[in-house]
Amino acid sequence: VCVLNSRSVEECYLSLGLIDFEEGIQTAVDTVNEAISNLYQACIYQAVKDVQYDNQRVNRGDFFSLCGKQILQTGESVEAVVIKTVQTVLQEKDSSVLTLFYGAEMSEEYIDILVGKLQDEYPLLEITSVPTCENICDIVLAFETLEASRVKHFLKKDGVMLVNEEKILPMPCIVGSAVY
Repeated sequence: VCVLNSRSVEECYLSLGLIDFEEGIQTAVDTVNEAISNLYQACIYQAVKDVQYDNQRVNRGDFFSLCGKQILQTGESVEAVVIKTVQTVLQEKDSSVLTLFYGAEMSEEYIDILVGKLQDEYPLLEITSVPTCENICDIVLAFETLEASRVKHFLKKDGVMLVNEEKILPMPCIVGSAVY
């Protein structure tokens, strides 16, 4: 029995991609657990009802970002919450590239405005946008490209995904048996 410290579906997918049984099970477990410990993921949702959580009020219709069980930011506009969440994450993580994945119901013009606001706020952050058609989450923040490819199906049609283009190579890529 091997125990991997995954706390989410995204981390589980990452774990499965990193396992190289030819290196030995303990090496695979150690590699996966180390990679998981270095990940940081925040998601942005729209509240469907008024809630009070951890001394923070979130009103119905407001947007809020969540990392694990911690609310990072709240607000009435998705743009403000995205910008404040990116600020919060960048204070904790040193990232320079972000990819914005967005749902089919969001217009390219809207995304251009959001990207422009992020670029105004963070001129050194390289931001690109990519359309997608999946539909579960309003906004997904992923701070590694492989993680983003594994979670993009969670994004609602009108959602936004922000992704750091940093690459964390899975073990099969490191040992040369696969290509990233």
